[in-house]
Amino acid sequence: MDPNNANSNIALLFLNIKSISGGGGAERQFTDFFIHYNAQQENKYKLYYILDRRSFDELKKIGLDKSENVILFPGGFTAFLPKKLLLYLVWNICLPYYIFKYKIRLVHFPSAVISLIPSLTILNWLNIIGAHKLSVVLNICNCYFAHDYFLDANHMYKEYLKRTRFFLKAVKLDGIFSWYQYFVDRSSEMNISGNPIIKAAQYYFVNSAFQPADKTNIVIYAGRMTKWKNPQLFVECVSNLFDNHEKYLTENDWKFEMYGDGPEASNIDRMIEKYNLQHILQRKISYRLVDEFASSRIFVSTQKFENFTSLSLLEAMSAGNAILALDVGETKRIVKDELNGYLFEDSVEGLSKKLLALIKNPEKVQEFAVENRKVATEIQTVENFIYDIENFWNIIITQENPIQA
Repeated sequence: MDPNNANSNIALLFLNIKSISGGGGAERQFTDFFIHYNAQQENKYKLYYILDRRSFDELKKIGLDKSENVILFPGGFTAFLPKKLLLYLVWNICLPYYIFKYKIRLVHFPSAVISLIPSLTILNWLNIIGAHKLSVVLNICNCYFAHDYFLDANHMYKEYLKRTRFFLKAVKLDGIFSWYQYFVDRSSEMNISGNPIIKAAQYYFVNSAFQPADKTNIVIYAGRMTKWKNPQLFVECVSNLFDNHEKYLTENDWKFEMYGDGPEASNIDRMIEKYNLQHILQRKISYRLVDEFASSRIFVSTQKFENFTSLSLLEAMSAGNAILALDVGETKRIVKDELNGYLFEDSVEGLSKKLLALIKNPEKVQEFAVENRKVATEIQTVENFIYDIENFWNIIITQENPIQA
């Protein structure tokens, strides 16, 4: 990397990260990526992280330290609306200054949220007035982003649909890096502003801290408590299993744990109490489930649209868990039925049947665990992820062929 070459300077930009205790997959993954990338001796690009102070304080909890590559907007955060709007104004006034000062050639937005549109618009204007040659890349990491675009206007997720369509038309993008092939395949139907180069990521990774340890009979659900993540299905499944197989589960000391927070958290707590499951099912909050996944045996993912690529699912795989995942979207890309886990249909009976089959077959659990550990350490690695995203950045910046390995 040539530090004097502006083409080699790239920035990740996050704003207003509230909490990652109940989820935060994109925030955790890109923070791990930033830390690992800058720890390497030689990189093609110099990578910066642009954040507000509240977001930085939240990401410090998972290992982000202040360094010369971390750029912080001034001011703290407030929930008082007038001050909040003023703070956003200050941030967006500072943004062009940081772009010029650090000679940023490409800004990569790791998450598509409506509050980023002013920042994206400002970056567009830097190009329009010829003040600075800059490329803007958006990461599609929310699985509902692609799916919602094509939802009927009366669908229960119609608000997401409106936001998605508005976002894609509101700003000019030079590139879109999508977790999902589905988005890429249907992008020509979306009227996306700017005719961006669109690519589906080929590799993903998790923090190397996720490793197996001594295992106990624990089944884990982890994810933000929202309707589309479908946590109520897990609670209903646990209730069904204990109604019909309490003696076996008790004698073999099986426990069930839920991790996450969000708008449905209170409903989930009420369900646990309603079904009288407090003695074997608890909902907890954790920033990073390293120890929990290390000791658990089975991970369950119930997301309605997509379980690929759930960061919690990948972390559980890396820590040597067998996987149960709802068979939707591109889930089959990461969970191969009867090879490293089981796929199930969206019903209490479907999940209960597959989970009970695993619980009663420890040899199969171990077989799946070994296969998942292999996927995490040999295929879905940070080295492969870096190669993939550097190639994409290179195409956006130079409009030339990908970097050769």
